[in-house]
Amino acid sequence: MIVPEKSLVPYAERLAALRTRLGLPPRTEFKWNPDSGPLHKNWETLRKARPQMLQGAQDLDVSAVVVICATMRMPTSWGKKKVQLEMHKYLYERVSMVLDNAGHSGILIADQPPGDRTDEKRWLGQALALTENGTQYIAPDPNRIVLPVLTARSDHLDLLQLTNLVTAATTALIAGSEHAAPYRDLIMSLLAKNRLDGMGGTGLKLFPDADY
Repeated sequence: MIVPEKSLVPYAERLAALRTRLGLPPRTEFKWNPDSGPLHKNWETLRKARPQMLQGAQDLDVSAVVVICATMRMPTSWGKKKVQLEMHKYLYERVSMVLDNAGHSGILIADQPPGDRTDEKRWLGQALALTENGTQYIAPDPNRIVLPVLTARSDHLDLLQLTNLVTAATTALIAGSEHAAPYRDLIMSLLAKNRLDGMGGTGLKLFPDADY
């Protein structure tokens, strides 16, 4: 998610109010499909919460960049780590382009990766290489992404919960899931647009390229 500084506190306030309206404990974690907590398999409440989370983001000028890989279409020589690294590059490039187009700087915060501390250090090392070296198409710029990528627990940061929702819902839409259909218009409105008002390759990147 790309969130203007002015929207950080208002969005957190909206989610706090949403929890109150739904009768949920104050720190309840919102996700597309929570694996624990008060919303675990609580489909009725989730269906009420999802559009309100998305609408709140739209109201506050939040935008999204989602990268989706059809892993079954990737060359057999590509392992999981190589696919993940490529997805990180695509994401970094598109966030950088959106920030450039808006003339803004930003900080990248990612959900804490699964695994132990060794896995997290490895992941952060890959992310550091992006902010220090850029990619083939995007040169590093400390005035654009101003810090190395940071991580946080999603249950500590409302915007990471929104990120989970948007990423999962977008993936479900691309896969043709009927469960995501009610959120289609809101998701499409959140995906970042290029200067021609198109989302393809900007707010939504699908790969491998040859298949899309």
